[in-house]
Amino acid sequence: MENTEDYGLFFEEEKVLCTSAGDLVPAFVETPRRKYKYSVEYYKTGGVKSVYLNDIQRIMTPAGIFPAEYVTFYESGNLKRFFPTDGKLSGFWGEEDEKTMNVPISLEFSFAAFTAYLSGVYFYESGKIKSVTLYPNEFVDIMTSQGTIKTRVGFSLYEDGKLRSLEPALPTKITTKDGTFRAYDINANCVNADRNSLEFGADGGVISFVDIDKEENL
Repeated sequence: MENTEDYGLFFEEEKVLCTSAGDLVPAFVETPRRKYKYSVEYYKTGGVKSVYLNDIQRIMTPAGIFPAEYVTFYESGNLKRFFPTDGKLSGFWGEEDEKTMNVPISLEFSFAAFTAYLSGVYFYESGKIKSVTLYPNEFVDIMTSQGTIKTRVGFSLYEDGKLRSLEPALPTKITTKDGTFRAYDINANCVNADRNSLEFGADGGVISFVDIDKEENL
């Protein structure tokens, strides 16, 4: 019978999986910080969808070689996302404990160059970076048409490499054809930086934002 759903497997012994990110060793040893998730998840077609690694290991990505503990793939086999760490947070293991397993990563774009702790990187299927999510309480400076903006959570990009959106770390003055405002989202999504409250068009102009003064007056 043809498989019609994605599925996964738990491993109990060491195996090596050959992928576009290199030879990966899926999780086979339980640890206190190990999340309960499949060692390998597959698409219904049989292609690898994700790999939860037994140890943090260096993987090959279109942007370079980086450490990862969890990786996902497009159905084509191209790398989709990688997460430098992916431990289970609890009352005994918090974000600062998890950060000790992480290492700073250096990235360079036309609008920013930095070294910071990251939570994850998302790629277009073409291999271009789609978004970069910062580790909690990490900040980077991003150059925009509105000046340099201190950024939290992270930022996203158009496929051609231009800045698409970011999450301001502080109320930030922006100027549009409708006037001057303070952009800041007190309810920002902190899970990932795929979509952010301050968004720019392909020409660099602001196309959407959250006005903190309007939010505070609601």
